Amino acid sequence: MPFGTLRIAKPLPAMFKRKHKISSIIALVFLVSGITGFSQNSISDEHSIVEFVIGKMWPIVVIVSCIFSFIHTFGYDKKEKKWKVFISFLTFGVILFMIFSFCFQGTINLINSNIGQSKRVIVQGNILSTESKKHKAGNLTFELKVINRNDTIKLKVDELYFDKYKNTSFFNEEMNEGVLGFLYKRN
Repeated sequence: MPFGTLRIAKPLPAMFKRKHKISSIIALVFLVSGITGFSQNSISDEHSIVEFVIGKMWPIVVIVSCIFSFIHTFGYDKKEKKWKVFISFLTFGVILFMIFSFCFQGTINLINSNIGQSKRVIVQGNILSTESKKHKAGNLTFELKVINRNDTIKLKVDELYFDKYKNTSFFNEEMNEGVLGFLYKRN
């Protein structure tokens, strides 16, 4: 193409059509809320939240993943072979299921600790085990046998609380029980 000539833009692919932009923005907001939900508390009962999402909310996660996958795969050129579109739909659906499972957990944590009234509870219990998996997220956990609940819970803690309790056998903290019943404590 000679210098100074104007290129005529090709039409945007289907991925950038209006419905794809809107669904992408919704997914991005959902992703950000999920990440925010995981990072806002210094102590949280994330193990119970994971069990809740995987055990009770998996149909919702599957449906949302299928809807987003359908919007982003079947809206393309009709000349594309059906089996290729279907393989794309399945692959994209599985990837979205994993991402949305993570996002649902963070969003549940965000809702639990920010919406409605939280009640203060004293969590006391014997520390059964501590687990320190050091990586960027700083995943440090205590497994507690809680006295006032008569059950065993796992709490994800930040480094400050891990250092405070790693050499003791008894955990005693005033925490909040959120609107959904999950424990948390902010910095």
